[in-house]
Amino acid sequence: MLTAVTIRTVMRQCWAPQCGKWLSLWAVDNVTLESRRSRVATLHAVYGYLPWQAARFEQRVQETVRTQIMASDRPAPAVFERRHSKLAGTFYIGQVCPHCHVVQGDGHIGSTYDWERYRIPLREKLIFPETLLVAPHLCEDHGRGRCSQVPRPDGGRNFKVETFGWAVVSANDVNGEADPLPAKRGRR
Repeated sequence: MLTAVTIRTVMRQCWAPQCGKWLSLWAVDNVTLESRRSRVATLHAVYGYLPWQAARFEQRVQETVRTQIMASDRPAPAVFERRHSKLAGTFYIGQVCPHCHVVQGDGHIGSTYDWERYRIPLREKLIFPETLLVAPHLCEDHGRGRCSQVPRPDGGRNFKVETFGWAVVSANDVNGEADPLPAKRGRR
């Protein structure tokens, strides 16, 4: 079960001259998972914000994250949308301005250094790809071999969260260094 994401966010003005409104660029920094046996682990993104990706984890959680950012004192969050790069000749998922829908430039976002980190709670079932489950590993509840994603009647866990491939795992760090988003302040 996915129980939280820690995001990095930074406030910027849209670079499009006809817009110039403030927005919140954001990216997932790590995720917190909880197993059926209540084991908790944090998966950290190894490479940070990689530009020009054909698919992004942010797409999966953007509805929840954007709702939380909108309820905070931060500007409207960018939207992750599929766009075409003429230069690269390929499609990618980029952050676009929520006001004018202009791409904000993955290369510039990737080189941003003044991010703030916030924890966003959520509850979502995380389905692992079958290719991950057939890789050689030691499964806690079935012994050696293939895991099952079908919940067990006894509530036991069928997979090891530590086998998730794109991240470094820490079983002790549960997003401890990230605060919740600041609450929206009243009008003055």
